[in-house]
Amino acid sequence: MSGNVDLYSIATSGVNASSRLLATASNNIANVNSEGYVRERTSVTSELYGGVGRATTERVINQFAQNQLRRDTTLVGEWETFSEKTSAIDNLLANEANSLSTGFSDFFASVQTAADDPTNLSSRQLVLAEGEALLRRMSSLSDFMEAKEEELNLEFNSMVSHANSLIESIGNLNKAILVAKGNFKDSEPSALLNERDKAINDLAEIMDITVRESKNANGSLLINLASGESLVLEDGSFNLFELSDNADFMQKQLELATNFSGSKPNTDINIAEEDLGGALGGLFRYRDEVLGPSQRDIGQMAVAFADAVNSQNRLGMDMDFQLGGDIFTLPELSGLPYSNTPPTLALSGQFTPGKGNELTDADIRVSVTNVTGAGV
Repeated sequence: MSGNVDLYSIATSGVNASSRLLATASNNIANVNSEGYVRERTSVTSELYGGVGRATTERVINQFAQNQLRRDTTLVGEWETFSEKTSAIDNLLANEANSLSTGFSDFFASVQTAADDPTNLSSRQLVLAEGEALLRRMSSLSDFMEAKEEELNLEFNSMVSHANSLIESIGNLNKAILVAKGNFKDSEPSALLNERDKAINDLAEIMDITVRESKNANGSLLINLASGESLVLEDGSFNLFELSDNADFMQKQLELATNFSGSKPNTDINIAEEDLGGALGGLFRYRDEVLGPSQRDIGQMAVAFADAVNSQNRLGMDMDFQLGGDIFTLPELSGLPYSNTPPTLALSGQFTPGKGNELTDADIRVSVTNVTGAGV
């Protein structure tokens, strides 16, 4: 009788093990096209007194390859974004209809024609017309780049919001995995692990991150920026990004809002955007290395050109033997106030005639530390 019971137990364990193996194979086949799915493997062991022991299902994954994939994903995300955005500016400036080189050539050709026949009114009118056309080209380019800047800021908002949702999702999945491992000790919570890995890979496409296992060996993963700032913490809590725009509302700055428990105050940490990596880092690189410098260069060129033409025209005389005046009007400038700057400290500036070529591309920040006795 005992022999029959032993045979029955052995047969039952074999059927259960085969059923488990078949279920794993079927699941792998069914999810062959599922995004983020990782192939699973079921392992069985033999029992000491015969039969098949407990079956354990785990994911077949190479941690080194996964980390390398994340690094490559970050690089591709950065360079694809940077290249796509930069090509739009490149195509704009390469278009003959927008070419400043053509505009300058046409203007100076008209100046030469007027110089060859100074009494010809048509030649004089042509100089003014070509000068106006050149400034229209510059204005058109400037308007286009301002539109690109507004578009870029919308992308910043959207991408940071997406990154925050991924960070929050990873933190919540850490908690869910911890609970699942406590309830099902024989197998990994593969669906939750796959979902978390996909969220981490999506986050790696947006920014350069490092991933490490929790010291508690509870299955949680800790996420940091490559520069060290914590995104997903040990206890499943997380820090989220913010975009600040104090002073220049068009110049977004990335900050990490840290949420401390207890007596420590919450703090906003400035993030080094040049080391951010990923698609978000590509956007910041495009803004700081291409869009911003292009806007400043066009502005400097317009001021230097207008000031030089004005200066030269003041040296000559018109047909009534009166000294020439300014052809172009240089605008006055207004400083950008911080949110807590009182209206009485408004700042403005103007260009000094004849100094247009000395204009730099530097941003100037004016800080008032003491207004006592200053008449403010």
